[in-house]
Amino acid sequence: MHINIYTGNHSKKVPVDDTILILSEILRTRKINFSISNGLDPDSINIILDDFCDYERSKKIIDFKKDMPKALILIIATEHKEEKYLASTFNFFSGGIRDAAVISLLNVYYRISIKHFNYPTPRDLVVAVLYTPIVMLDYMLNIIKFTTLKKIEFFYKRPRKFAYMLQRYIGFEKMVNYADSVILLNNKDAASANVSSEKSIIGALYPEIDLDDIKKNIFKNKDLFFEVTGTVTQYRLNKMQEINDDISDLNLQDSFLNCKDFPKGGMHETSKLVSKKKIKRGAYSLHPPQTETWKYASPGRIYRALCIDYNMPISTRKFNEHPIEDICFIYDDKEKLFQFRDYYFDIEKFLPILESKIDNYMVIAKEHNDKFLENLSALLLSKNL
Repeated sequence: MHINIYTGNHSKKVPVDDTILILSEILRTRKINFSISNGLDPDSINIILDDFCDYERSKKIIDFKKDMPKALILIIATEHKEEKYLASTFNFFSGGIRDAAVISLLNVYYRISIKHFNYPTPRDLVVAVLYTPIVMLDYMLNIIKFTTLKKIEFFYKRPRKFAYMLQRYIGFEKMVNYADSVILLNNKDAASANVSSEKSIIGALYPEIDLDDIKKNIFKNKDLFFEVTGTVTQYRLNKMQEINDDISDLNLQDSFLNCKDFPKGGMHETSKLVSKKKIKRGAYSLHPPQTETWKYASPGRIYRALCIDYNMPISTRKFNEHPIEDICFIYDDKEKLFQFRDYYFDIEKFLPILESKIDNYMVIAKEHNDKFLENLSALLLSKNL
């Protein structure tokens, strides 16, 4: 069995992505042959990380499957389908009826203007027509607002807020038809994968953690503060400020530095930049959701924090959505700052606690990953490959 992790549908030749790293480590530890390439291989199991916004890159996959119908294609579903106010897209966790109205009109526009997307259904058209007056009113209110504030230029920002994820959503809806099966990042995501009833889900990928590597490197060359990576939303900034205030309230300024945020981007982009500038990373990584209404944990970010950045992940609430959450500490009481300080200065006290968390998680992760690979072998046999 050979697995080809295909990256040709992405704008970069080989996108730097947590999911590709997680899959690679699962295969490497089990000595399964795999490669990462921007070419599809009829003799391999082609696994594709979703992102099908571009017509030319998506057409290559469509043509490949039409020319070689027996070739295996699996798509990894990475985002969450959400529907609000009759509008559907990926990760629509927050926003009101004006956002839904803009999404509905963009939905029709993209389906007509991007060649490989499915054409809008009668329902799509009706919803867009019903929402048109709301979009026009919202647009006029924005003009009035900017005119009143005497801004030099006017930008209607709401469409840009949802454009990319909506294209991801519509692209996935189309391209899943050319897949033999779908891979999830969590078994609880089946309802969010936007998978048709005919399309099977072969399993889920669970990050696997090298305990010995973590024990050697956790907190190494780290300063005592909480860092936040990725998109720094207002909600996340508020959480950072809350912790800074808690540090002051408890007179822990001599121990903790203020929370810091790091550049948005792939894990190697962030690591390369901070290494170049010789920036010290934090001993703890803070993982608040992007918004108050965000519904999912971020397993990839938790994995990255622990296994790439070697800092201890801290969550601000439990989603009960993925078992890797149990590795995190929960910041729900400012008195825990004393505990986190003690762990930093007395790592021998901290390591047994971390080891127990990782051991418990790895039992679950290995079970799910073994089941995924078992199902993959069964799929190969069913295709007589």
